[in-house]
Amino acid sequence: MNKSLISRILLSGVLGFLVLLFAAFLANIPRLNAEEGLPLIPALISAEAVLIAIGLCGYGVYALLLKQVIGRMRLEQSRPKSGELPWAHNAEWLRREVTHSSKGAALFLWLFVANWWAVLIFAAQDRGAELANGSLPILLLCLVLVGIGIVSTWTAVRKTVQWLTYGRSVLEIETLPGRPGGVFRGTVKIGFKPKRGRPVFVDLVGFTRHWSEQSYIPHEEERGIGDVRNSVPFLQDEQKVSSNQLRGDGSGTDIPIQFKIPRDVPSSGLVDRDMEVIWKVKVRATTPSGTDFDAEYEIPIYGN
Repeated sequence: MNKSLISRILLSGVLGFLVLLFAAFLANIPRLNAEEGLPLIPALISAEAVLIAIGLCGYGVYALLLKQVIGRMRLEQSRPKSGELPWAHNAEWLRREVTHSSKGAALFLWLFVANWWAVLIFAAQDRGAELANGSLPILLLCLVLVGIGIVSTWTAVRKTVQWLTYGRSVLEIETLPGRPGGVFRGTVKIGFKPKRGRPVFVDLVGFTRHWSEQSYIPHEEERGIGDVRNSVPFLQDEQKVSSNQLRGDGSGTDIPIQFKIPRDVPSSGLVDRDMEVIWKVKVRATTPSGTDFDAEYEIPIYGN
């Protein structure tokens, strides 16, 4: 066991101990408010600060112990085995069907909204009169918190409407894989009809995703894949698919996809330990209901 790993384990243990201390303090805040007279606003601010501290400590444990392990697993998973096709690690590509849905984002937003309004309703029921008669800064803080709740709820409603309206859309891949210098073909199947007379916009986007490599131990030489730093596009091709080109019946619409891929472009996948090449097809459409459809699908582009 090298010194780097020992240092990581020790620092992770310290951060884990801090998480337990913060959790114990967080559990004790209601008692401090009810029995020790801790005012409501400082109690709420303390609770938010402790939650942020717990999140930072948890991220520290991830960065120290799990980051490099996950990075190596990702690298090994995307590296084709002997005799295996380079795109075989992606089950959707093998099925020739890449899906998109807003379900996960909608559920996450509703969990956040429910937690946010639960805290505000508890504060209003417990100290509503005190807050209403409070000073101007306290009233402004309450308005800001309510405003955040309203905006979050509206965002969750819109994302839910997108999910319920469009459900799951599918890109059926015809060209597996797309090759530089060739043509990528496919069909996006959606469960609605775009607004009559409006074109559907389809983009082919290729970009490199660079991964940060930060050392959390002074003078540490070992590096590993960390969090995403930035994405740099190297190709973007937009097409307009007119309503005359769309196919389908009353229950859905098929959007034909066909892009010419330049010869001198990189293949999908990890280039090295800190850079990944990603290709996506993005589809945007206006609907009669007024809720715009916006989806993206990752596609395989590999050279010979």
